[in-house]
Amino acid sequence: MHTENPDFLAAICDAPEDDAPRLIYADWLDEHGQEERAEFIRVQCALAVLAENDPRRSALEECEATHLTRFHTHWSEPLRGYVGWTEFRRGFIETINIESRQFLKHADVIFTLSPIRHLRLLDVGSSLSALVDCSHLARITALTIYAQHRGEDLPRALAGSPYLDGLISINLGRNRLGDHG
Repeated sequence: MHTENPDFLAAICDAPEDDAPRLIYADWLDEHGQEERAEFIRVQCALAVLAENDPRRSALEECEATHLTRFHTHWSEPLRGYVGWTEFRRGFIETINIESRQFLKHADVIFTLSPIRHLRLLDVGSSLSALVDCSHLARITALTIYAQHRGEDLPRALAGSPYLDGLISINLGRNRLGDHG
């Protein structure tokens, strides 16, 4: 079974916005017989900075889709049992769907397995106060809590969290938010 190199993975998780550790890892993967994964990392890193109208985009997107079709499940294996769904960006899982209780219980492990930047939290329920006090939220740039029907307490609790200063994007759709929310 394929596993990530822990030293490279730690460097990538420690600097999730920097492509240099990802591309260095891609070189290492090439040298160790994992050319498909190396190519995928390079392709997604290139797509992340390529203009929408760049003529190279179509071929890169086709290559990306081929790799995802063949390897998505395999490359998501380290997070199996923790998360319900994964999305790759720049060669690594950066978006996950996860139940709130699972996130709170396993955040330490999850953030060592992949450079998570976007959380899609499910079944927030009674765990909202524990969530907003979770220091791991400081590592994310996007948060989705969709269709939890939480009401006004949701945005208030999130606004009071000391760990969400790095958010660039938030989706709280279908949560019965009014003007006060």
